[in-house]
Amino acid sequence: MLSILHQEYFCTDMNKVSYYGYSFIDNSFKDYLVNKVKPKLDDEDWTQELLNTAVEVTGFSADNFAGIFENRGSYSCWRIGEVVAECVLEDSGKARFYYDSCRDLKNPNAHNTGADIVGFCDINDETLFLFGEVKTSNSPSAPPSVVYGRTGMIEQLTDLQVKEDKRNNLIKWMTSKIKLLPEKFKSDLGKALCAYTKSKRKKVQLVGVLVRDTHPDELDLKNRAKVLEETASPLIGVWLFALYTGVSMEKDAWISIMNGGATCDS
Repeated sequence: MLSILHQEYFCTDMNKVSYYGYSFIDNSFKDYLVNKVKPKLDDEDWTQELLNTAVEVTGFSADNFAGIFENRGSYSCWRIGEVVAECVLEDSGKARFYYDSCRDLKNPNAHNTGADIVGFCDINDETLFLFGEVKTSNSPSAPPSVVYGRTGMIEQLTDLQVKEDKRNNLIKWMTSKIKLLPEKFKSDLGKALCAYTKSKRKKVQLVGVLVRDTHPDELDLKNRAKVLEETASPLIGVWLFALYTGVSMEKDAWISIMNGGATCDS
């Protein structure tokens, strides 16, 4: 994984499901929030494109659009956790993401539907769709409640395993972005579609990421990974990651860090 992450606290590869636990080194999570997560969360490049378009179509100066296109720093810990997961997966070379699905939300404070993670990955020299879910928790319980139950991460991953319509809808949404994205996206899309179609619409990779501010504990994932292993399709692999930040999220501390404040470690 990344140099800012400790060697895994736990690592188990089963037949179809693998689960891992990593923690950020010392205070590296704070820097990661500011330098990596915040720019992605603010979607800075896309925001600038919108501003440039407004200037182009009106002939007005950019100052006229202050407050319309700028990000106002309205963050939440669950949304920060989703972006942390994406950044770590991308920076580690395990995934490629081309489009922030939050761009399609009319209400920026709403939750995405379908899946939190939608991208591509390479498995044994084959490009596959990567779909997944992210949960963020500071609960002292291991596992925390966001992992299990009807709305928990494991149940959501199970839905992606067994419900072809859900996978198809995600692929349809991805394909609709083809004219907005670079040629590399088109190449990845074609390869992943071929793999999916040839496997009778089954072959994808799933990922579940649990973002924590607690001490590492294998019980966060161990038993639920075994449940997934029992039901998983041989053509649908599953990665489970627990990321331990080492920084408490109490009193919106992560938000404070990104806004230039300081906080105590967990």
